[in-house]
Amino acid sequence: MNDYSVESTRVRRRQQGGPPLLLVGALTLGFFVVGIIVAAAFGGVPPNPLGDPATVIGYYRQHAASVQAGAICLFAASVPLLIYASTASARLRQLGITAPGATIAQPAASLPPPC
Repeated sequence: MNDYSVESTRVRRRQQGGPPLLLVGALTLGFFVVGIIVAAAFGGVPPNPLGDPATVIGYYRQHAASVQAGAICLFAASVPLLIYASTASARLRQLGITAPGATIAQPAASLPPPC
């Protein structure tokens, strides 16, 4: 008699690691949009950075708190963006994708140091 069953001969697909990309992408977009809304709600629309330097400096001096709140949200958006890029790169590598886009998707921290 056989000691193995039909189920043991099936090839099981390896489950992908990491969080769902849609969720992480939505978090990134959410933090980014909240940062823009918070900065605009508390400080108004910022002036053109290529405009008069006195106007730009005056805006950032008068609305320092709103600019800082927007910067914190923008930094918060960078964290899930890094997780998204790492997860996407790992999944592409597991699928055996060798196109240049898979290497571009890799975060800079996982690349080898330059010579």
